[in-house]
Amino acid sequence: MADKKQADSNPFTKMAREGRRQFLATNAPTGKRVLDVNNWIKNLGITKTKQKKIDTLINELTNYYKLLPKLEQSTIGIDKLAVEWGLPVRTAAGLTNEQLIKVISTASMLLD
Repeated sequence: MADKKQADSNPFTKMAREGRRQFLATNAPTGKRVLDVNNWIKNLGITKTKQKKIDTLINELTNYYKLLPKLEQSTIGIDKLAVEWGLPVRTAAGLTNEQLIKVISTASMLLD
């Protein structure tokens, strides 16, 4: 990030696991397709209220990410965040950044 104000406004900073359990180590999408990720979320049995909060977070992170210049997008380390949450490296490597955002957002919100 160019300056401290920009870094402070980075919504990805609140995605760090910070002592919370590695939710994705025991409960992660089994496939790498968009449908696999969407079905995984759907099958978690999330309440409508919680799902709205997850959707809001997904939109916030996705919009922020897409507005970044390509060079800065690579510094976010979305795949590393997903692995920190317990997602297997092989799975993380096969998902798009948008899918990873969905997975990380879901894990984070379910443990809040």
